[in-house]
Amino acid sequence: NSLEYQFPITNDDMIMGVAFVDFGTVEENITISSGNFRIAPGVGIRANIPFAGISAPVAIDFAFPVDEAAGDDKRTISFNFGWIR
Repeated sequence: NSLEYQFPITNDDMIMGVAFVDFGTVEENITISSGNFRIAPGVGIRANIPFAGISAPVAIDFAFPVDEAAGDDKRTISFNFGWIR
C-alpha cells in the first residue's frame, strides 16, 4: 500500500513535491505481525518536462525504511521517467 500527498512547488504545477509512506507485506499466508510488515516513509519530486510536443514526467523519490529485516531488498532512491500523450 502507499499513501501520498502531492503539493505544488512552482505556480504552473510543472514541479510538484510529494510526501509518502509505503507499507505492507508480501506473504503466502497473510498474517500481519511485526516480523513481516514493512514501512518506509519518504519524500520526492515530480517534474512534468515538455519535450517534442508531449509531456515527459520525471519522478525522484527518497525513502527511509523504518521496519526492516535481514534479507530485505532495500532501495533508498527511486528514479522514474515516462511519456504521456
